[in-house]
Amino acid sequence: MRVVINVTPLDAPLTGVGRYTLSLAWALLSAGGAEYTYYAHGRYRSQLISAPTDQPAVSVNRETAAGRARRLLSRVPLVGGPLRRIYTFLRTAGERSRLPAPFDIYFEPNFVLEHLAAKRAVTTVHDLTFVYHPEWMSREAETYFRENFFPRIGRADLIITPSASVAAEVAEHPRLRQMRVVPIYNGIDHCLFHPGDGKKADGAPYILFVGTIEPRKNILCLLRAYRLLSPRLRRNFRLMLTGQRGWKNGAVTKELEAIGEAVAYTGYVDDQALVELYRGASVVVCPSFYEGFSFPPVEAMACGAPVVVSDIAVHRETCGDAAIYFNPLDPAELAARITKILEDGTLAVTLVERGLQRARTFTWERAASDLLRLFTKLNCET
Repeated sequence: MRVVINVTPLDAPLTGVGRYTLSLAWALLSAGGAEYTYYAHGRYRSQLISAPTDQPAVSVNRETAAGRARRLLSRVPLVGGPLRRIYTFLRTAGERSRLPAPFDIYFEPNFVLEHLAAKRAVTTVHDLTFVYHPEWMSREAETYFRENFFPRIGRADLIITPSASVAAEVAEHPRLRQMRVVPIYNGIDHCLFHPGDGKKADGAPYILFVGTIEPRKNILCLLRAYRLLSPRLRRNFRLMLTGQRGWKNGAVTKELEAIGEAVAYTGYVDDQALVELYRGASVVVCPSFYEGFSFPPVEAMACGAPVVVSDIAVHRETCGDAAIYFNPLDPAELAARITKILEDGTLAVTLVERGLQRARTFTWERAASDLLRLFTKLNCET
């Protein structure tokens, strides 16, 4: 069985979809059962990267100068739409001319199917933000999904989702309900995300948020909740924000300025630094309005940190009884939940123990095994 995987999402810096693509591609390769080819930026490769590593967190692709110019020009009014259509036509012709041989399965890990020739196509739909809340997206991303997702999704023989919550949303959508959809939970790298020796590093204690600074992550609620903590807790616990700066975050910037030095923003950090931040956190807060899976709470639990998460369907699904929940529209409730964990050592220990056990159920090996089984089944269909 010949499988081609689009690894374009591995462009740095790695965030959710990039981490998903890299981790699942390596797990599939390790599982065997197929011959893999990797596609990115119009080229086909027989190797994912030059050599496997325990932590393959570096980019294996780079945006070309032409691609960067196209991306910038596409933002220009009256030019962007025609330019995107011309680029898609030329790229499609180029991809087909360079096709090494017909594939049995084309796996697209990032929503929108490319024009790659294969007998069967499988795509991962990580969430439906672009359908239900396009206002949370950058203008460029919203335009891309609006112009490309639905026109191409009909070519998919199977949709994979990272949770049952998203699978249910896909099944209920009038333009998707006829599609075959199967949920396969994401995994995490347990060689990387683990508690270590279990000891907190020296330094001031802190409350941690991990994620891109963008509207869907609901960071304003966290900042306002932090301001509602008692003066004693604010003196003793800083708030740490970690993640790349995203889009539509002007209100977050203003709130940060109002709070001052009590909040530290690290920007994007590499995997090892992220692990150390998880291990050192007194509590990890995940306040998102909406997620398709959400890596941070699972990674935090695996590293031995107690977590507070917004009460949304996917958090209930992935965290179970290993987290404390709050209404994402209520900063006062979040402040109360944070206070409870910081002041109740017994509760914190209980959450850590439950979290470690819960996190063990999410592995890339299991995800790859489930996906490979579906590939094989599709390949046998006439």
